[in-house]
Amino acid sequence: MADQLVYSSIAGSNMQPEAKSAISRWFDKIKGGGGMQRLSQYRGNLVEGGHALRQSGESVVVGGILGAAHAALDKGLDLGGKVPLDAVVGVVGMIGGVAMANEGIGADLRNAGASGLSVFAFRKGFDLTAEVRAKKGLAPGGKFGAKIAGDSDYTDADGYTADDDMGEDPIIAAAKRL
Repeated sequence: MADQLVYSSIAGSNMQPEAKSAISRWFDKIKGGGGMQRLSQYRGNLVEGGHALRQSGESVVVGGILGAAHAALDKGLDLGGKVPLDAVVGVVGMIGGVAMANEGIGADLRNAGASGLSVFAFRKGFDLTAEVRAKKGLAPGGKFGAKIAGDSDYTDADGYTADDDMGEDPIIAAAKRL
């Protein structure tokens, strides 16, 4: 349809026939595989690349803020020991994303909510798996395994080991004297 408008506009103008012909040839060249078509071929990639960059930035910000809150708050992300802050951020973000869909900020809120729910799912998945492994007498993997198992190789930020806080385990102490 746009092609027809261009051609009819050129044909109906009061330009010299040679100029009309030159403009028509130029338009045919662009339309038939010139620069505009090549650029539009990558438009989707450019747009999706921008969205990926934006969403990654939002995830990093939300994850960083939740990580800092987890370290700074007395009971971590569980406010009052019961209300998970990361899940609250997730639910508020999702509801805000739907409520603000036509305001241009809906996608940002939805992305922040998804990031909050990811942190919550990670924490609860870790807790559940660690609990199951502890019942089997196994420590969870990862860098937190030593802390949870009470391994004396674990040292906190102040330089205390697990044994410093509770005293040495009497069974281990007896075994060391054998």
